[in-house]
Amino acid sequence: MIHQLDEINNSTKNQTHYYSTDGGNEITITGKNFIPKELFGYIQQCKPLASIGFNHKVIIKVGSQDSNETVYFSYEKPILELKNYTGTTNGKTEITITGINFISKELIANYQFKQSKNYIIIGDNHCNETIWINSTPAKCKPIPGTGSDYIIIISVGNQNSSQLVYFSYHKPILDIKIIVV
Repeated sequence: MIHQLDEINNSTKNQTHYYSTDGGNEITITGKNFIPKELFGYIQQCKPLASIGFNHKVIIKVGSQDSNETVYFSYEKPILELKNYTGTTNGKTEITITGINFISKELIANYQFKQSKNYIIIGDNHCNETIWINSTPAKCKPIPGTGSDYIIIISVGNQNSSQLVYFSYHKPILDIKIIVV
């Protein structure tokens, strides 16, 4: 898939362009005064690595000069699959949350991310344990509790999911024994 960052010198002032956390999308950057046209033309192409975060500045360097326009590149924020989750009140249930644009397997393999800046929140509480699997599922253990309809938020690269996905603790189960006398 090829994405164009428009003509940098004309139409993209202070815009941000978004791409998958898995990387690999080819980006075409067009403009003027790159390497002489006879050698390479006025187009540069690159494939960003798998990563996370936002507002990474795009700079074309020719010789010792940097491009003069401000263009930003950002990885997509996490998007949750629209389904609800449940677990036990004791906090021992591990739930697998699915979606896209979580932390890529390349970053996980090299531990190139800070766990404290990438997390899952249920209601107002961080999960007890979070395990990043790849860019589509993550596992977490909600803290012990009761209640229903706690909003789940995944934060990756300081970008939060915005879908309304909920977690509810299991309802109480009564074990009533009637003794006849």
